[in-house]
Amino acid sequence: MLQLLAIGLLAYVIYRFWKGLKHNPLGDNTSSQAYSANTPRSIDSVKCAHCGVHMPVDEAVSSPRGDNKLYCTPEHAEKGPRFRRK
Repeated sequence: MLQLLAIGLLAYVIYRFWKGLKHNPLGDNTSSQAYSANTPRSIDSVKCAHCGVHMPVDEAVSSPRGDNKLYCTPEHAEKGPRFRRK
């Protein structure tokens, strides 16, 4: 019984090894290139100083007061930063 288990385990290991070689042979980077071409690019995001919502930096609204804070909407930019108690 133990011999059958050992043979089955050996066959499984050989099968997984062979399947891995067929999927990504050495020196073939086409699968990794296809993956990197289809993956979305990361976007820099910022947090609204008033409500804390995260948004892309190119959609953020700057403060009219010139305090170097970013907001999600012009209304929040007018209200200013919210002070939170800890």
